[in-house]
Amino acid sequence: MNSLFLYIFLLALWYVVLFVGHSWGINVILFLLPLVLFLYKVLKDNKKIKNWYGFLFGIPIILLSLNYLLFNNNTFNALNFMFILLLLFLMYYYSSNNKYKISAFFKESAKLLYRPFNYIGSFYKETKEQIRPRIKPRENRKSIWKTLLIVVPIVLIVLALLAKADQTFANIFSVLLDYIAKILRFEFIDKLLGRIFLFIVMFFVLGITTKYLINEIGNTKYEFDSKKFKDIFTLKVLIIVLNVIYIIFDIIQIKVIFSNNELINYSYFARKGFFELMVVSFINLSLILLSKKFEVSKKDDKFMKVMNILMIGLTLIIIVASFMRMHIYELAYGYTTLRIFVDVILISEALLMIPTVMYIINDNFDISKSYLIIIICVYTFVSFLNIDGIIACKNINRYKNGKDLDIQYLETYTTDNVVPLIDLYNSTDDAIIKYELETYFKRVYEHNQIESWEEFNYSKHKAIKLIEENGLN
Repeated sequence: MNSLFLYIFLLALWYVVLFVGHSWGINVILFLLPLVLFLYKVLKDNKKIKNWYGFLFGIPIILLSLNYLLFNNNTFNALNFMFILLLLFLMYYYSSNNKYKISAFFKESAKLLYRPFNYIGSFYKETKEQIRPRIKPRENRKSIWKTLLIVVPIVLIVLALLAKADQTFANIFSVLLDYIAKILRFEFIDKLLGRIFLFIVMFFVLGITTKYLINEIGNTKYEFDSKKFKDIFTLKVLIIVLNVIYIIFDIIQIKVIFSNNELINYSYFARKGFFELMVVSFINLSLILLSKKFEVSKKDDKFMKVMNILMIGLTLIIIVASFMRMHIYELAYGYTTLRIFVDVILISEALLMIPTVMYIINDNFDISKSYLIIIICVYTFVSFLNIDGIIACKNINRYKNGKDLDIQYLETYTTDNVVPLIDLYNSTDDAIIKYELETYFKRVYEHNQIESWEEFNYSKHKAIKLIEENGLN
């Protein structure tokens, strides 16, 4: 049997064993490890490895898959699934290309959604060729199958009738008869058919995707346009005007932040400022990148570098001011997942300014690769922060300092925040909060039972154990 065909068969079978009927847990990393090795084998066997550093994407892939074992955050479970798929394709794309560009990667990613379906026919034919020689019956095999089809049903019917007639005889064959009865139950057959169907679907998805990766990724030649524009006057005027506006805006922001004005509408101040900042940052970044596409004299080049770096500095002040506004807002109204994500985005924006400055100074600096590394590193780091636990701890600390506590917001049913909530239950004298938490812990205990080894999750295991130890189940 062809080794590639065998690996696809085993991966599809392994997927059904690990995931069908099970929630996410240790099964994610147990599937992704062989999948990453399989992609490496595909690249190696087809002599497509052109950049070994592409396999570094395997590090965040494995780290993110560990999240399904260590934490139980519904938001990150969904985000990590999409991010891991992106990283898998990044690993394959960067490893199989000498030259690469973000725009080319997105073109290839778009093709991945539909191009593999062109290989359904050829993969089906290959599958038949792999299977047919092994199932083609000889004359003696035909007679064996014919005998089994006749003998087995009659023997089973006779055993069942004799078991009904005599209890002693029934006890002798009870294990066999119970197993046969279980097989014949509709529920068993239904589950079996469902697993077979999902195996076939996964087998063909892996097969046609593999054929697409082998035949097309790394073979398409993209021209990297190095053409530069000439008239930079308009852009120069625009950047100068914007820098003047940002200077005025930053002065106002600094005054407001340090004014301690109690009449500030924190909700409007934080949310509105953040979304406006996103647009402003995008405009600034686009202008800076666009300015590098112009042919300029040495004089103009120095001038644009100074203006661009000034714009970076002013944007950083806006980011810091926005971060401080969000911090004030969180102290006043509490912490939520969205507000924590806002903090992360602001920090990420600030970090992205570092390679942007390097790109301004050095035209040959690979800014797209730097952006990609920073985004992957930040996301992977944040996914290990236990966001639900942090939010619970911070809001409980606010409550202990005399602030209100929205206990219902903390009821996420994900088990990551059970430890601080149990501490709150044991330390508070508020009967309403105790009742709310008792109800919550019972629901968490009921909804997060680990039914099998495939879905083992440390957060669930620890939470269930703590709830039992405190008699809250």
